[in-house]
Amino acid sequence: MSAPNDAWVVWDGKEGPHFDCVIMSYYSPDGQHILYEASRGAQHAIVHDTRPGRWYDAVMFHYFSPDGRHIAYDGKHNGQWHAVWDGKEGRGYDQIYYPTMAPDSRGQAYAGGEHIVDVQGYVDGPDSVLNRKPDAHWHVVVNGQESPAYDEVGYPIRYSPDGAHLVYPARKGTTWMMVTDGKAGPAFDKVEEPVYDSTGRLLVYLGQRQALWYPVVNGVVGTAIEGTLTLGKTTRELLTDPYHAYGFDRSGAFYFVMKQPGATPETACFVRYAVRVQ
Repeated sequence: MSAPNDAWVVWDGKEGPHFDCVIMSYYSPDGQHILYEASRGAQHAIVHDTRPGRWYDAVMFHYFSPDGRHIAYDGKHNGQWHAVWDGKEGRGYDQIYYPTMAPDSRGQAYAGGEHIVDVQGYVDGPDSVLNRKPDAHWHVVVNGQESPAYDEVGYPIRYSPDGAHLVYPARKGTTWMMVTDGKAGPAFDKVEEPVYDSTGRLLVYLGQRQALWYPVVNGVVGTAIEGTLTLGKTTRELLTDPYHAYGFDRSGAFYFVMKQPGATPETACFVRYAVRVQ
């Protein structure tokens, strides 16, 4: 075990301040700055180059904005987590999840939970039964402004590529919806991850009602297709996003992959849902 004040970062050949421990360093997008977590005793801080911020009981999720001009992280004190933007704290929550920075670097969004069992770190997510109390609820906070309360907020909270729009899945009661720019979309039993095209003008996701999946394009529900979302080798080769069974291809068309009832993995078929901005 390291002795107190026995850890530091060397930056461009210069030794930084000494701490008990330093971990998780990140460069700014232009490579001119560094951000890392440091600890002294039971206290933790995020260090920007050589300058520690406020000391907290715990910190997590530190990162630069895309333009490198802003820093964000979460810090905990007095039992509450706060989103910190350029050193300025937001209001306290029992948990904070899914922080995301706008692509244009003009702000951030995250899910803040109240009446939540305090679980250290990014462990279970806001939909975990381990984190719930009977009166638990979640808000999505965008540049300090709270959404209405939801029973759950799902992954992801996502900006459009131009930073002009924000979308996230949320649940009230048994109903899931996709919330876009604060407006709730159609009701479903389940919704899958939303996908923007490269322009940010087109938002597509899949919603499930009973055994049927419906493609939703800019809030308009399309024709139902019965089947199960599937992910195979061919999907990874075809889609822009290799980790999901649907997405936009390089031509701008939207694809998703369904395994029809009774089909084997070998007969799972591609369903091409061609959608383009006019």
